[in-house]
Amino acid sequence: MPELPEVETVVRGLKTKLKGREIVSFEDCDNKVVQISERDIADKKIDNIWRRAKNIIFDLNDGTSLIFHLKMTGQLIWEKCQGEQSFCLRNRAGGGHPDRAWLENLPNKHTRAVFYFDDESVLYFNDIRRFGYIKKTEKNDIEKLLNSGVEPLEKDMTSEYLQTMAKRFPNRKIKQFIMDQSIIAGIGNIYADEALFESKIKPMRLAGKLKKDEWSVLVESIQNVLRIAIDFGGSSSENFVDAFGQQGEAHEHLSVYRKTGQPCPNSCGGSIERTVIGGRGTHWCRKCQK
Repeated sequence: MPELPEVETVVRGLKTKLKGREIVSFEDCDNKVVQISERDIADKKIDNIWRRAKNIIFDLNDGTSLIFHLKMTGQLIWEKCQGEQSFCLRNRAGGGHPDRAWLENLPNKHTRAVFYFDDESVLYFNDIRRFGYIKKTEKNDIEKLLNSGVEPLEKDMTSEYLQTMAKRFPNRKIKQFIMDQSIIAGIGNIYADEALFESKIKPMRLAGKLKKDEWSVLVESIQNVLRIAIDFGGSSSENFVDAFGQQGEAHEHLSVYRKTGQPCPNSCGGSIERTVIGGRGTHWCRKCQK
């Protein structure tokens, strides 16, 4: 599913279009995925759009918030048509799964909700497999509801924090440790592999065995790979396109993820291997990562 950089890319695209807009009406097309009603949101303005972990959050002007999770196949597609056009791709924004909906008239059979705004624009929430959701909560209850760990690009992400958490899970493999959303929010398979490679830490090392200086290097590596990925608009594989239906470019700058058998980019003489940790394909270099 989209990880932190991909979700951040969607948020930035939608924020330019929807911040300050008023919701004038709403259609619920799937009450499994959609856990809100028109009376919850009609005539409310969007004060802000932001990200927490892998969630997209719309703060409304009544003190409540909408929480969207795209999961594996979700999309948020904003559209504003002009004249007699059925749609114009350059007048779309949002992001998510690269399904053909980006090239179709909407709504379609995978549309789960439709938001209509005061500027005559529309936001479609599509989800092919129906794993995503829209929820509403009081803004002050977001943290309690999501129960997410620290944001990796914020000041609370420190080596001291990770060392403290590692004392609770000393026998957990470090890749599983940094992918635990209750410890660090937003890191998935791609950026766990990349951060561990950059920090030269073997992904199957136990969290309780890392040394103090290794935690500091790991924090820097996590933050570096995430910032680079955000700068390049996220990594596009089978589950993500960016704010205008285009692939992000961060996957072109990955070092190890899905590069099994290729020479190590550190020119150490080794090659990238693939193993499975916690049910997830894991890419690493035996020579570089200790």
